[in-house]
Amino acid sequence: MARVLARSWGALVAQGVIAILFGLLFLFAPLATLTAAAVVFGVFAVLDGLAALMWAFARRRPASRGAPVLYGLAGIVIGLLAIFFPAITAIAFLYLLVAWALVIGVFRIIAALSLRREVEGEWALLATGIISVLFAIYVLFFPEGLDALLLAIGIFALIKGFLLIVSGLTVRRRLQERGEPGAGPREMPRAA
Repeated sequence: MARVLARSWGALVAQGVIAILFGLLFLFAPLATLTAAAVVFGVFAVLDGLAALMWAFARRRPASRGAPVLYGLAGIVIGLLAIFFPAITAIAFLYLLVAWALVIGVFRIIAALSLRREVEGEWALLATGIISVLFAIYVLFFPEGLDALLLAIGIFALIKGFLLIVSGLTVRRRLQERGEPGAGPREMPRAA
């Protein structure tokens, strides 16, 4: 696992950039970002539900339609709830975000510790794991209201994004120093 992670430095950098963009959205337009996420999910769930119903009724055997019909109806109902009651969806999203941060944080810590044997400078990846776990613990045990939570999400995403970029570039530099393939050139080519 550590070898794969060490060779995927570009994915770490891309995750960092996405996290920074996510963080900026939550810092500069927190409620709009949260509401938009809920509505986008709702539209997706409705479309997914409609597609499941179309698939169910395109089947030749009516007896095999039960599960796809239930799936489709559930998607449509949940999607409509998300669209017409985005606040409920947003609260559910926040709980999922906290669960995600906790699980991902633990796995990043494990990955960083196993990466230590292959590449020096795994501290930034370890820090992203620790920050993720601390963020989840903070939100679970010290809820301060929606505004503070959205601010915490934005700050968490910015810090995590920065650390992921540093981690990816550090891994790349270490791979370059060892002359391993997939790390790219050691220096940028100079223009003539």
